[in-house]
Order: sequence, then structure tokens, then C-alpha cells
Amino acid sequence: MSTATLHVLAYPFPASGHVIPLLDFAKVLLSRGVKVTVLVTPKTHPLVATNPSPLLQTLLLPEPQLSNPNLKDLADLMNSMRHHHHPLIVDWAKTQSTPPSAIISDYFLGWTHLLGDDLGVPHIVFSPCSAISLAVINSLWRDAPQNHNP
Repeated sequence: MSTATLHVLAYPFPASGHVIPLLDFAKVLLSRGVKVTVLVTPKTHPLVATNPSPLLQTLLLPEPQLSNPNLKDLADLMNSMRHHHHPLIVDWAKTQSTPPSAIISDYFLGWTHLLGDDLGVPHIVFSPCSAISLAVINSLWRDAPQNHNP
């Protein structure tokens, strides 16, 4: 597949510390002629709106609705994004002349592999953390200390 026919759907977690690194990666793809659609919310849209590339488009999604707005629960936020955004994204993708050929999503959005399945495209996980952070976390889980004397 040539880069002229590639269309990547980029789905960052809606926080600036997650949007900006994924947007930086999207700029690399754009510089190679890949069309990129970044999924944004009203709060994160200004972070993306400054890029003038004709290959970059945005899809504005509603802000996730928390079951308890006074509680900033990460699991509640991710669940809300799955249930409110998933159908909108699938419907949008069906209307595109060049539908997405891959999804790149933030590692907080693990459910997006199901979105990839629904769209019939590969799903790639993006981490805004440094490689050393991920290596340390992986090592801690893989080589977790054992308590042989509980």
C-alpha cells in the first residue's frame, strides 16, 4: 500500500500529556504523506487545530460523560469513552472515501482493539511515556518480588 492511500486514525487519551506526544508522532506520519485523522474532544481540539497540514483532519467527539461528575475516576472516564465514542467512530469510518487503514491509540484506551476489529484494521498501541519508563514497568511486572514467607 502506498502512503498516498494510507489513512491512520489517531486516538489520544483526552489530556494534554497524552495528546501532544501522539500529535508529534502524527506529524512524522504527515511528513511521509500519510493522511491522519485525530480524534479530539472540545477540550483537546485547540491542541490539534494549530497544524495546517492538508493531510490532517480532526473528528470532534463529545466530552466523555462521567457517571459522577464530581469524581475524576479513570476507569469511569475510559468506560464512558468506549460506550459513547465507539459507535460514533464506526459510523464516521463507514462514510469516508478513504477509510482508516490502521488505528493508533493511547495505551489507556485498550478497548480500541475492538474498534480495530469492527473496522477490520490493525490496532497499534501508543505510549506517551519514555521507553525507559515502559521498560521499568515491564520489568517490575515480569520480575515481581515473591513473598515466600507470607
